[in-house]
Amino acid sequence: MCASTKLSLRQLHDVEAGNFRELPGGIFRKGFVRSYLNALNLDEPLWLERFEASYRASGLAGSSESEWVDFAENVRNNRLGGTGSSTRNRWLGVLAMTLLLLFLSLCVWKFVIGPKMPQRALVVAPSHAFRC
Repeated sequence: MCASTKLSLRQLHDVEAGNFRELPGGIFRKGFVRSYLNALNLDEPLWLERFEASYRASGLAGSSESEWVDFAENVRNNRLGGTGSSTRNRWLGVLAMTLLLLFLSLCVWKFVIGPKMPQRALVVAPSHAFRC
């Protein structure tokens, strides 16, 4: 179980026994419980809600700590919710910026660098130069 949850044996005992004082605070505690639930294939939202209710009932939860936990949950949900479309939009943005960069490079070449280059006269080789 320690290998699948990546928790130490002491931390596993604390999670199972509900020793909230022994667990690290905030996001870490919730992450430990989440790892434990995933290892047991339990319904994560339901059991996390139960865990949080028992933690609040123990009197150890402060108001600022619950605000940080809510903030971390919002960040997690936003990252998980928009992965497909945001990745696609990100690549479309990269493509648009690349095309814009190519266009600007062409404009700089044509209007800034090109006129400053010396114009070479076209030299026509005599026709006898190509005979064998």
